[in-house]
Amino acid sequence: MGLSQRFKLLIAVTALGLVAACASGGGSVVENDEHPFPESMFATLSSLAYPARSPEFSKSLTVYRVGVKGFQKPLPVWYWKRPGAKMSFVLLSGYGGSPESNIVPALAEHLWESGFSVLSLPSSTHEEFAQAASTKRLPGHIPRDLLELGAALDELRARLSQLEPELLSTRWALAGLSYGALQTVQEALAASPHSRFQFEAFVAFNPPVRLSYSMSRLDESFERGAPLHLRANGELDTELAEKIRAAEGRHLYWSEALAAFEQEELEFLLAWDFRKSLLKAIAWPQPDPRSLSFTNYIRRELLPSLSPPTDIAGWSRLQDLYTPGGAGTPQFYPRSLLVFHSLNDPLCTEEDLLWLKGRMGTQMQLYRQGGHLGYVWSDRFRADLRASLQPLLDSGQKE
Repeated sequence: MGLSQRFKLLIAVTALGLVAACASGGGSVVENDEHPFPESMFATLSSLAYPARSPEFSKSLTVYRVGVKGFQKPLPVWYWKRPGAKMSFVLLSGYGGSPESNIVPALAEHLWESGFSVLSLPSSTHEEFAQAASTKRLPGHIPRDLLELGAALDELRARLSQLEPELLSTRWALAGLSYGALQTVQEALAASPHSRFQFEAFVAFNPPVRLSYSMSRLDESFERGAPLHLRANGELDTELAEKIRAAEGRHLYWSEALAAFEQEELEFLLAWDFRKSLLKAIAWPQPDPRSLSFTNYIRRELLPSLSPPTDIAGWSRLQDLYTPGGAGTPQFYPRSLLVFHSLNDPLCTEEDLLWLKGRMGTQMQLYRQGGHLGYVWSDRFRADLRASLQPLLDSGQKE
């Protein structure tokens, strides 16, 4: 992403047990009013407000660079090994995301502390994956992204198993955040898997219900803020850049750092960062983020590259979980799928989230507050996640 490291943003089990563990909220929205950032954008960026990671978790990390057949460059793979773990998670990052971005290690630590090993690699929309995978491929089309991601995961596992033999015997689950969460849900819904991994469970953190809406929302936020916050060369204006530098220098409390920003400024920064991530992923020759919107990228670049080409409605039907009036909308979701979300996520509408909650029932934990992944820091979420995942550890050994 475009923002610096400290400011980056930022998914054969006893399935009935997995669902029951998430049933504390029943069919209702969980009232997590303890969140100190009720506004959606402040909540979103509060996902950076984590306590120091445990020394044991930090020591568990090994970073590999693995060559994948057909890729132009080796892929970085982050592996947090949990000694004695019988089950591991593949953790997919968000749009333009990398395992080294703040939110991925934070979620990895939650999974690791719950008893799992964690394997993560750059998002299929991140420049290290998108540009290494193919000179012709354009990211952002779920079916094609999952095919390429699945093949990469199979080869990564085979190569890493020579260095980490336990990867051959562990049981597996798939998790993702944001765009990676949408990939996770779509993989759970797929008629046939895209890799040889036998995923026993799927956990998605803040999947966009309609990717088409999320992209248009980011475009709107960018267009509103660009005249106020961008200079002629497309870089941030001095005042906003100074605020970011000042925020990065505050090492004590992110709540104080965020207080320096207006809600509108934070919304623009989120859109600006996503836009710059897109330009890097597709190797767009113009660095000015005003040169290509998400909507124009989809219409002018991505859709003509598909085989056969399609229109925006056809693309949306394959990406979106909910298409108003769409016949292909699933009525029931696999019982091995678990979703965590927040009602004030700025990249989803409240109506869409309530629609998904109606389909998922107790398989979806929907928090009142939290923005886009901003609930992840909270004690309530950590307790919910640990309780929801315990049945995976308690279930039988891999046959």
